[in-house]
Amino acid sequence: MLDRILNFYETELSIVNKPQVTIPEALSIHAMYPNPTNSSLTLEFLTDLNNGLAQITIIDILGRQVKNVDIPLMGEYKNTWVWDGLDDFKRELPTGIYILTVTSGQTIESRKVTLLK
Repeated sequence: MLDRILNFYETELSIVNKPQVTIPEALSIHAMYPNPTNSSLTLEFLTDLNNGLAQITIIDILGRQVKNVDIPLMGEYKNTWVWDGLDDFKRELPTGIYILTVTSGQTIESRKVTLLK
């Protein structure tokens, strides 16, 4: 009787003990250069999403959104975007610290950018 009980629990435990499933990251910032920058910043990000959008947002140190761009993802694993240091209205932004955020799918990545003029 004890053998049957132990076999039952061993079987149940072996069913529950499945290998860990890893969910791939939907997005990661690969490179951002030069930082600090004075004229243009190149952002390279990796995504495993085949189609959809990546949204890039730049926020100033006071929390105001100064730039917002949607980039269509065309099945490319590595994507590149260049920021010219201008806001959404094509105005030159002043020297300061900015937060660049890339959002794609359920993933959000942020980095600090220093703009020097």
